[in-house]
Amino acid sequence: MAKQGSTLAGLLDAFAIAISIALQYGVPLKELAIKFINMRFEPMGLTNNEKIKTATSIVDYIFKYLAYRFLSKEDLEELGIMTEEERDKLILKEHPTLFEKKNNPNSNHLKDISGPPCVHCGGITIKTGSCYTCISCGETTSCG
Repeated sequence: MAKQGSTLAGLLDAFAIAISIALQYGVPLKELAIKFINMRFEPMGLTNNEKIKTATSIVDYIFKYLAYRFLSKEDLEELGIMTEEERDKLILKEHPTLFEKKNNPNSNHLKDISGPPCVHCGGITIKTGSCYTCISCGETTSCG
């Protein structure tokens, strides 16, 4: 990318043209994002973007960026790339009792709201009515 004329720069140019044509011919961005997010190869690592803290490849970063720029929050949640802060806001908006418990100084909110580990991703679940909902992936478990 830094050296014009390098093999990598040429491949990225060709990739950008192919994605542009795909979008122009009606391939949904969400479908492209599903295929390219989490693609893993060097260079990878930390980024300077607050919403995209790490990337597993250049292609992963590009499609996370495009997803944040053009897709809905529901699509971001489905893709599994919503930031922890955004996920917490969404959960707090949906479950005001959780917000009240979390902000009550007399309450040990983790004891009051935490549940068994998520069967889907292993994340922390919170009590939502008679069910438990995973904070990480949104999976609902143990109803009834």
